[in-house]
Amino acid sequence: MKLVEINTERLWLREWTEADIPMIHEMLANPVVEPFHTLPSPLPLEAVKKTLSSAFLDQPKTPRTNYGWSIFSKANNQFVGEIGLDGAPERFRSAELFYTIDPAFWRKGIATEAGRAVAKFVFEVLKFHRLEAGVDTTNSGSIRVLEKIGMRREGLRRKILPMSDGWRDNYLYAMLEEDYFMKNF
Repeated sequence: MKLVEINTERLWLREWTEADIPMIHEMLANPVVEPFHTLPSPLPLEAVKKTLSSAFLDQPKTPRTNYGWSIFSKANNQFVGEIGLDGAPERFRSAELFYTIDPAFWRKGIATEAGRAVAKFVFEVLKFHRLEAGVDTTNSGSIRVLEKIGMRREGLRRKILPMSDGWRDNYLYAMLEEDYFMKNF
């Protein structure tokens, strides 16, 4: 089985392996990151294993619906975050984008660069029709990332996110294949 790798100018995206679980767990358990994800708090290692399991199960399949990559800096091979796709049933040709960047690398364009690379993979390799993402309405950094990669806000889903401090609203963002190929962003 060949795992999918994506390279950008500064980043190397390598599909998850079980060896990545401790790095991803450490990042997601960081108190600065925890308010932005729906996983339990405090975050048990088993919750991360369970979350990544759908991508691991999909790796040998053709066609696939789930992908997950660890993001590394090409400059020093340092782990800087993770990004992935949760796919819909094949007939919809659609996936949901998610990502987390280690706070030490926030505001350096990592999420934008990785997001653009994954969008390219979605539309040019997988030939999908739609890429979407949900974002907590209070997460202004992530909202900027989604807009920079060319996604458009389509709506508001009220109190859909079960966060550690209660239910939160979520903006739905999306990019269609025609948006991607017109590159009006």
